[in-house]
Amino acid sequence: MELDKDYKQDCEAALILCSLTYVEVDQKTAEDMEKQRYEAIHATPVDHQLRRWLPPVPSVTHRIGECSRVISKQLEGSDVKNSQARLALKKEYVEKEFKPMLNSNESMSDGIDVIVYDSHGNRYENMRFKLWGIKMYVFTRQWKQFSEDYKLISKKDSVKVWMFRDKYTRKMCSVIIPILDHTVSIAERINIRSALNK
Repeated sequence: MELDKDYKQDCEAALILCSLTYVEVDQKTAEDMEKQRYEAIHATPVDHQLRRWLPPVPSVTHRIGECSRVISKQLEGSDVKNSQARLALKKEYVEKEFKPMLNSNESMSDGIDVIVYDSHGNRYENMRFKLWGIKMYVFTRQWKQFSEDYKLISKKDSVKVWMFRDKYTRKMCSVIIPILDHTVSIAERINIRSALNK
């Protein structure tokens, strides 16, 4: 089996750390080194069967701990209209795929802050994910910026959404990959969005 690149690097780092047994360092450095050594030794390569469920964003993959399956969503007018500024997902899908990953102290009624990554690994800090009414869950706050950055339009574009827990910070994160209809030019997208947001 071919080893995952990050796993190989972790193993190499562990071997280097193991060889530093007789080097004197301060307490903090020693604790950091021991933590890295432990994580590298106990890391396992990503199973190739599981890899197909992970979001295809190489710059983020090494951060992914527990990860949901993908939820796909055809965008609607309310998802891309600036005055509404939210991405809505059906409650049944969220409760099946995302909700089991939440800790007991993470309330969906109040909402949780998540870091969202796009297909290039760009970060959208503190997007809010919460239960909206009784029928859906929504991403709010920086969703408007995300939508504007990609010039998303309804009926033509869709998104793929994963939720995961960062294995280093333990914070809930998400990957949202826009699937753009490439038959629509940038100029047309700007016009469509402008008309929608008048």
